[in-house]
Amino acid sequence: MADRPLKLRRLTKILSRYGVTRDDTRGKGSHVIFHGDRDGQAASYPMPKKKDVSKPYVAGCRRRFG
Repeated sequence: MADRPLKLRRLTKILSRYGVTRDDTRGKGSHVIFHGDRDGQAASYPMPKKKDVSKPYVAGCRRRFG
């Protein structure tokens, strides 16, 4: 996963390969939360519900979930 802008659907599909799930019921109304495990501990990351996810969010998500 390169650090470049991605569609939210594409990012969700990529992260699901690594066991990260998307939770639309939590977060602010304009955000969703991604949940996954990292080194045996739970990790979460908020993401805006926009169609295009900007580069800083993609990079932060990549750092958070390894």
